[in-house]
This record gives sequence, C-alpha cells and structure tokens, in this order.
Amino acid sequence: MARRVEKPWGFEEVLLEEPYLVKRLVLKDETSTHYHTVRTEHLFTVKGQGVVYLDGNVFPMVPNSVCRVDKGVKHKIVPKDFLDIIEVSDVNVEDTVRIANKHGRT
Repeated sequence: MARRVEKPWGFEEVLLEEPYLVKRLVLKDETSTHYHTVRTEHLFTVKGQGVVYLDGNVFPMVPNSVCRVDKGVKHKIVPKDFLDIIEVSDVNVEDTVRIANKHGRT
C-alpha cells in the first residue's frame, strides 16, 4: 500500500522506493521554489492543469505532458485548480534545497 504524506500544498503517496523513487503528487496549492543536489525528476501529468517554473521558464502541465527537472534546476509546481502528477526520481535521497516558500517550510 502507498504511504501517504500530507504536505502544505496537498499530499504525496510514495508508490515505489527502489530502484527508483516513484510518487503520486496531488497539488491544490503551489510547491516551494526549490532544487535538488543529487536527483533528477520526471513529472508525468495525470489529471488537472498547471505550470512548472524551471529556472524562470514556464512549462505547461496538462494531462499526458511530461517534464524533466534536472538536478540543480530551480523549480516550482503551480496547479491551476488541482494537479495530479506521477513523479519518478532517479535516486531516493532527501536532497531538497528550498529557496522560497509561501508555506513557511525550511
């Protein structure tokens, strides 16, 4: 069974931890602006609409769209109303560095 983790922006469900980290993200609010020091992520939009800001560029997220976020790239996910995403990371490490966060997280 998936492990659900509540977040200020919605929730995530950890679906698989090895050999890749696979999570379902359900967003009702924006994530922090952040980057990863080790991992690269692939974001697959399942439902909803929104955008991903990648180092200042805007990438639209609609069903069936895919976005690659390389390590070191500052990014933030912003849903229009809600966004359901499958995130696949190449490694399972906690390497998030938050830059700006409206939710007060560090």
